[in-house]
Amino acid sequence: MNPQGVRIDLTDMASCGVYFVTREDIGTLAANADQDDFNVHHVDLADCRDHAVFAERLAAGFSLPAGYGRDWPTLLNYLQDMDGLPSRGHLVLITHPETWRQADADGLDAALDALEETAAIWAAEGVAFFVFLAQTAEAAESATSL
Repeated sequence: MNPQGVRIDLTDMASCGVYFVTREDIGTLAANADQDDFNVHHVDLADCRDHAVFAERLAAGFSLPAGYGRDWPTLLNYLQDMDGLPSRGHLVLITHPETWRQADADGLDAALDALEETAAIWAAEGVAFFVFLAQTAEAAESATSL
């Protein structure tokens, strides 16, 4: 996290990945993504306690057909399919992870690892893929990128 605000070049494939930011950074990130003609995907994890709810909300954030969020491997395969999500880049903005972190930190970390792998797959194909996990300022200061 950068205390002066988020400063990541969204067109730099080497920077693709998962980052921890404060909630205040979300608006700036979304505006930058709009300027770069990226698809922006909002995922609200309020009251999320497990992988099943996360998968449903991630699928909704990508506006996927009903049912994709019920099966994590199918959803992950879809997100990693270059033909399924054409775009110059994708910005995934995840908010309110606190409940899941408290209920199942290992589950949240595993999901973030899978999204990190997804970012690497997209970057290898020349498509930017960034995930920003918006936390309270206190939590973001103690976290680092994966």
